[in-house]
Amino acid sequence: MKPTIYLDMDGVCTDFASAGIQANGHEPSRVFFTWDQSFRGEFHPYKVMGIDRDTYWNAIAQKGEAFWVNLREYEWYPELMNSLSRMGKVIFLTSGAYAPWSLSGKLKWLQYRFGHDFQSYIFTSAKYLLANPRSILIDDYENNVDEFRQNGGKAILFPQIWNRNYEITDRIGYTLESVTRTIREIQSQEL
Repeated sequence: MKPTIYLDMDGVCTDFASAGIQANGHEPSRVFFTWDQSFRGEFHPYKVMGIDRDTYWNAIAQKGEAFWVNLREYEWYPELMNSLSRMGKVIFLTSGAYAPWSLSGKLKWLQYRFGHDFQSYIFTSAKYLLANPRSILIDDYENNVDEFRQNGGKAILFPQIWNRNYEITDRIGYTLESVTRTIREIQSQEL
């Protein structure tokens, strides 16, 4: 039996960071340069831009549901999704963000790619509640990964400039190798 692979959306499948930076009137390439030079490992883009949290999220909220529906998928997303789908049952696991239309926008993003009958998603910020010995979380947020592991699940921190895996440049190679190794661990524990 294949494991369940919980796949985060923002920061793993979609380029939320660039969209959030643009929504706040900043140029993503400049912010990412600053992030790389002075803020590696910092999760919150508003700190890199030098603005407060409420200002950051209010600018995104003003964009409405369209902000979430139109998030650009990363160039690696198709390869990641196809490869993971061969390894286990993939369920998108993502949380809402300060406005109800973030969830409806994310659902529309998924349905646009997989059809209106698509049901392989869970919306919650309490991702750790789904942790079990046969589940694997792939997430870019360190806290989610750590909590998932602490609650009995397996988790892989997807490399991004805003987490402790920022030095890993081959995101897909690292992630797929980690999933393969984790599946072997799960299978050996079941023998």
